[in-house]
Amino acid sequence: MKKTLAILFLLGFIILKSFAQNSNPYEEVDNYVIGLGSMDKMDISEITNKLTGNLSDRILKCRSIYYWIANNIVLDPVSCKKPEKAMIQPEQVVRFRKTNAKGFALLVQEMCSLSGIRCLVIDGYTQTTIESIGEKPEDFNHSWNVIQLGKSPDVWYYIDAAKASGFLDEKQNNFTKLFCGDYFFTQDKTFNLDHFPDNDAWLLGESISNKKSFFNMPVVGVEAYQIGLRQIFPLTGIINAKINQPIKFQFYHKRDIDISSITVLIEGSNKKQKTERINFTDDNGKTNFEYIFNKEIEANFKLQINQNPLLSYKIIATE
Repeated sequence: MKKTLAILFLLGFIILKSFAQNSNPYEEVDNYVIGLGSMDKMDISEITNKLTGNLSDRILKCRSIYYWIANNIVLDPVSCKKPEKAMIQPEQVVRFRKTNAKGFALLVQEMCSLSGIRCLVIDGYTQTTIESIGEKPEDFNHSWNVIQLGKSPDVWYYIDAAKASGFLDEKQNNFTKLFCGDYFFTQDKTFNLDHFPDNDAWLLGESISNKKSFFNMPVVGVEAYQIGLRQIFPLTGIINAKINQPIKFQFYHKRDIDISSITVLIEGSNKKQKTERINFTDDNGKTNFEYIFNKEIEANFKLQINQNPLLSYKIIATE
């Protein structure tokens, strides 16, 4: 009996350890960066050398740079609203520790260059609020990076250190620090649901066909990266529905991800909120559910998994 229990305990330990390793394959390098601290009194060259000098693998070098920047630089609301006044040069960003997305991307590029890694800054677009659905900005509103590794010049990987650092509220006034590791070497299909480059030559893999279609999409939340979101339906962010008729929702995700619960947060024009748990089916990476409005309403409809935002729509239900 004791021998059996010991074996079960050992198997459990191995499974848990394997799960932990699979959930964050970069845990070791992340912990190494944590141990280095903020390095406030160092310049860019010194910080980069500390981050990457002891690492031989270029992917781990990139991860070290990404992790340090996302945890030590913050998104500055003023710089995001007034990019012409933002301090975005790498030396400024390291000194003041705050910038906008362009400043994040330029710093990633500089540190990768110092580490002998080819890295480019990509300017483009992202959607952060339901109010922005259908409205094309006059100029790009976000920046990220593409990294080239290996011998092929055609193989690139996405990095978004700005989004990894945390998020601004819907009015873009306040920043909440919340690191997310999933914006590192993100799967193309997921990343492209949330980003559209100003130059579509930098669309890696499958993507939305054009800018107009991108701006008409629902807002994609951070949970999309955690489940490996691949396809969504409806693809239009503003849904004109009929009362008492079901609206069908469907999305595809990684097959090895189990969706345990789905909730929707409904916010009407009077700002009253209602949260509902949704009945759904989830089969081999394909999730389906329906929702019915029984009265006329114009509302924000926010789909959540584990209380984290996945997709946000605007619903207009009429007779």
